[in-house]
Parts: sequence; C-alpha cells; structure tokens
Amino acid sequence: MLYFHYGFVTNFEGLKYQNDAKEFIDSFKLNTDRLFYSIYPIIIATILKLRIGLYGVLVFQLIINAWATYRFYCIARKLFSNMWIAIYATCILILTFQIQIWNFHLYTESLFISGLIIYTYRLITINFFSIKHFIYLGILVLILSFVRPTGILLIIPTLVYFIFSHKEKSLSFYRISLWALAAIAVVIVHILYSAGQFYEFVYRAWNNYWVIWAYSGFSDSFVESTSDTHRVIKLLSYRKLYFFSMLRPYYSDFHNLLMMTFYPVYVLAFIGIIPFWRKNKAMLLFVVTLIAVFSMFSILTFINWHGRFIAPILPFFILLSGAGIQLIFKNKFAK
Repeated sequence: MLYFHYGFVTNFEGLKYQNDAKEFIDSFKLNTDRLFYSIYPIIIATILKLRIGLYGVLVFQLIINAWATYRFYCIARKLFSNMWIAIYATCILILTFQIQIWNFHLYTESLFISGLIIYTYRLITINFFSIKHFIYLGILVLILSFVRPTGILLIIPTLVYFIFSHKEKSLSFYRISLWALAAIAVVIVHILYSAGQFYEFVYRAWNNYWVIWAYSGFSDSFVESTSDTHRVIKLLSYRKLYFFSMLRPYYSDFHNLLMMTFYPVYVLAFIGIIPFWRKNKAMLLFVVTLIAVFSMFSILTFINWHGRFIAPILPFFILLSGAGIQLIFKNKFAK
C-alpha cells in the first residue's frame, strides 16, 4: 500500500547517494564528505553495475527488511517466551508506517533500521565463550557505522548489556570483549573527528543553530541562535517534545493524527518497563539506553523536518510494549 501511495522515492536525499554511486562506478572512489554513509552508495553502485536499476535497491531493501522482521519475531519470542506476544509485536512492527515508509525511499534509514534489529538479535543470542560471536558483533557495528555514522552509538547500549548480563561467565574474556568494542568506538570517532565532520556537526548545532522543527538552513523561520542557557533548555524541551510526539505544525491534521496512532505503543511500553525489568534486566537496560542515546543525539543536534530520525528507535518501543501487553493480559498469556 505504501508503494502505491508513495512509489519509490529516489529524489531529495536519494540524489546524493545516486551521485556518490556513479562516482564510485566511474572512478572507484568514495565521496569523503559522506564517508560514513559510504556502504549505501556502494550497494547502489553494485546493483547498478548488475544492470538491475534503482528498483533493484528497493527489492534489496525489502529483502533485508523481511529478514529483520523475522529476526524481530525471534527476539520477541525469546524475550517473552510466548508466541502470541511475539506475533503481536511483529504485527505492530509491520503496521507501523513510520518505520515501513523508509523501505520505499532511496535513503539509508531502511537498511539502518533493519540492521539495528538484526544486530539486537545477534546480541541477545551471543555465546559469551565464542570469540567469533564478538568479532561478528564488531563487524556489524562497523557496517552500521558506515551506513549511518550514528551506528557508532550502538557501542554504549552494547556495553551496558554486557555489564549487566552473564556475570557468571569468564571475566577475562568479558573484559577483552569490552575493550575490543571500545577500541572500535575510539577508532571510528577519531576518524570522524579527523575528517572534521563529527566535530563541526556537533559544534555548529551546539553553538550556532538551535532548530526546533527543521534543518538549519531549511527555513530561516525555524532557526534560532542563542547562547542563553535558559533559552537553550527551553528549545531543547521543545525539540524533545516534537521528536517523540512526531507531530509538526506544518503537517496536515490528518497526517498528525496518523502519527498519533503510535501513542498506544508508548503507553504499553511504559507499562511494560517493570515486568521487563523483572524478566530481563540486561535487555531492558540495552533497549532504554539505546532509545536514550539515539534520541539525545538528535535532540542535541537537530530534528529532521519529517521525523525520520526517530524511526530507528521505534522498534524498541514496540518490544517494550510487548511486556506491557503481557502484563495486562497476564492470565491469557501466562506461560
């Protein structure tokens, strides 16, 4: 249905990735200005070289999305030990258009969201005695960091998960894994800093542009510049509200109402926090930390005008809501 309404959106952000893909095909060089988005144009270039066309990228994204959806079901099945809760969570994931819409855009969001889900599945099924599993996790973090640079933020919730799980396992191996993940983080952040992208991005956002609803430069009417602490806190509060509400003053009333269809998931997620804590403390802390880190990064920098930056964390609210459903219908969904 989304395809028939939107088609496959290849303009706007998609034009940048097409240009980068063509440059990679012609000169086998990557655009250094978007180095940490480079995996996506490489995928586009590969598909174009196979003479499949851009719709091949759409098919590829849908295949990865299907795989991630299955893994999401596996995550829910493992966490809740109940098939019906897992089916509920998976159905909500499929029906959440704020997530699924990006499968039909030539943007990095589709692969990034799917990658986060697949990574989470590998994390909760990790064998703490297998070095191969830790290497695999490190590779996934590295890949996601070159799909979108915010992939590096996975390091933080991952470390939290390791700290609060499997305490009975080998402490030496445990420490090695933490150091390995930390090393990956240091290397990538150093590269970002050296390239000037990460530092400039944060510096400009913190010192010059306080954007409530849109990109800095998207519309001057949405740009605020201030050094007043009280004003900064107020603007950050606005941005937090608009980030999680997914509402925008320039959306139609109907569009804003559609965004509000996700609100019951928020409520169920809040209800599910305590039972989730009792069931799997480490996983709850992973989910909450991931949501906090990704949302705070957007709130401290800028909020995209169409709200796509919240999409990667929505599946994790859905996971939390599964615990809420299980609590509400505890007799029906008893083990």
